[in-house]
Amino acid sequence: MKKYYLLIILLLFTQCDYKPIYSQNSQNFGIKIIEFKENRYNKILSARLKNYSYKKNNLFLYELKLFTSENKSVISKNPQGEALLLRMSINVNVEVFEKGKQLLKKRYVDSFDYQNMNKKFELKDYEDQIRAVIYNKIASKLLVDISNLK
Repeated sequence: MKKYYLLIILLLFTQCDYKPIYSQNSQNFGIKIIEFKENRYNKILSARLKNYSYKKNNLFLYELKLFTSENKSVISKNPQGEALLLRMSINVNVEVFEKGKQLLKKRYVDSFDYQNMNKKFELKDYEDQIRAVIYNKIASKLLVDISNLK
């Protein structure tokens, strides 16, 4: 009996024409980055935004100025003075223009707290993973704000 319910539910969901909300095909805007300090960490953000580059069928072309900064700080130390907890904060200041007119100026801030590791190579890899997650979150927030402009 459970198999029949599962089969019926699967048939109903395949007939509903599901599409992701923020899929590339449904967007009517294109993005052109006009000012951006490119470094190895910011490539995550720029690669995510390049998926939305301008195409002929886009109604709007938004030009972006992106200014990023990263900060790594010590939250707590043990009695010997060694760092126990660290915080990585990433700030992205965004200015969105259309035909020379500024439409949006916003600051995105995200941070992540994590424990220090004895092995510095593992710590660096873990920090790179954290950095990628934070930049992806910021890019998602930015794309939502841009799609709500018009």
